[in-house]
Amino acid sequence: MSKAIIKSLVYSRPEVKDLADQLRAHPNAYEPPVNHYFLDGMYCREAFAVAGTLGVGATHTKGCFNLLIEGTMTVSNGDKEVVLKAPQIFIGGAGSEKIVYAVTDVIWVNVFRTDATTVEEAEKELFVENIYKEK
Repeated sequence: MSKAIIKSLVYSRPEVKDLADQLRAHPNAYEPPVNHYFLDGMYCREAFAVAGTLGVGATHTKGCFNLLIEGTMTVSNGDKEVVLKAPQIFIGGAGSEKIVYAVTDVIWVNVFRTDATTVEEAEKELFVENIYKEK
């Protein structure tokens, strides 16, 4: 996938849904593996993406720490696009929505504050109902 395609992404919420639908329907759709960790009121999601992966992130209901552990990725929030190179740590606000492109293989981690103790509870609390999944 050309990086120029990512740079041209200035989008609205319906356009993000459309992109997510197209990605999911693609015959080579890739669902990155995710590891889940819980400790003392914290929930950590560790995701792995191979180079060339294009994806739409879940909309968070709360802010979180974002850690780019390994690799390089392009992230677009609709208004602007940035290239991130590991190692990076930054804070993501509630309600943010991102389109991401893995330039290289990537390890990305989110850390949230929650009392949830299962993945299902955490996802219900921390993510806006995912309008991008088929019903």
